[in-house]
Amino acid sequence: MKFKKANLDLKLHINSLYTIENPLYFHKMDTIEKFYWFGFLCADGGLYNGRITFALHAHDYDRIIKFAKAIGFDLSRIRDIWSKPNYYKTKSGEIHIYPPSPIAMVQFGCKEMYKQLRDELRMVTSGQKNKDVPSIIKNLIGEAKRQSSFWYDTLTGKKAIAWLLGYFDGDGEEGSSRIYSNSYKFLYQIKKKFRLNSKISKQKYMTKDGVEKTRYMMFLTADLFNEMLYNYDFSLRRKRIKLIDSKLRVEQLERARAMRREKFMFSREQLQILLFKMPKIQIAKLHRKKFGIEIGRTTIDRYARKWGVKMPPAYYWTGKKFLGNLDDYL
Repeated sequence: MKFKKANLDLKLHINSLYTIENPLYFHKMDTIEKFYWFGFLCADGGLYNGRITFALHAHDYDRIIKFAKAIGFDLSRIRDIWSKPNYYKTKSGEIHIYPPSPIAMVQFGCKEMYKQLRDELRMVTSGQKNKDVPSIIKNLIGEAKRQSSFWYDTLTGKKAIAWLLGYFDGDGEEGSSRIYSNSYKFLYQIKKKFRLNSKISKQKYMTKDGVEKTRYMMFLTADLFNEMLYNYDFSLRRKRIKLIDSKLRVEQLERARAMRREKFMFSREQLQILLFKMPKIQIAKLHRKKFGIEIGRTTIDRYARKWGVKMPPAYYWTGKKFLGNLDDYL
């Protein structure tokens, strides 16, 4: 027992030491970058027994490097480990097992930073079920909305969306704007504070021990997502996709509806002949030139299926060029 107590005291002593060059990095939250890393830690960081952990898949090693440099962590102390197998249950009840994957991890003890993250910033971690959005983020959004109706453009607003971008880089889905959390309450607070009209849905998954649990997901709007990317240029590269904003999307849908209202003017017999005379892109050009109505290749395919028209074999036009003159078909 004496040996155990002495060993614990030694661990606590080591954890209380400064093991990074910048232990007060989060003491003064005065830059967008700090809020970005704070959000990332809320998604993929951990606080336990005086120690701070930040671990990511090895293909995001650059994030670990950047964070380590920001806080002054010795790069030679970055650990490479392997994760445990992950389990995922589909809607049909099938269980998929993902094999272990390489993990890069920064782990250190720093009493000052630990206290800042836990007590001052009220950092949330992925394991918390009823976690709240940190008060500092709620206050920033409230202050930004009082300053301007375009609150994203204020400095306080930019800090808030930088935090959300960091969280997305940690617990967001590549190729979309969807974010995940084990806490419904957490996503609901994000939805209300950032004024999103997105639906929060749930998904069943299994822990590494085979226990079934529920997680929640929600899409960020295109307007907010694009603003997040514009606000901070140095986020995770593989997740930086520009989404179509709401105004442009409405315009595109209106154009698509207008095109669908227009008629396909070629007859079944004409279409059958043209498919073997020219590529579909040329048929579309001829349709516009002859009738003044713009169509696409999908429209041609739709009518070909509808009428049971014989289609050219696969790769029929590959490597071939249409050498004719459209005026000859007018």
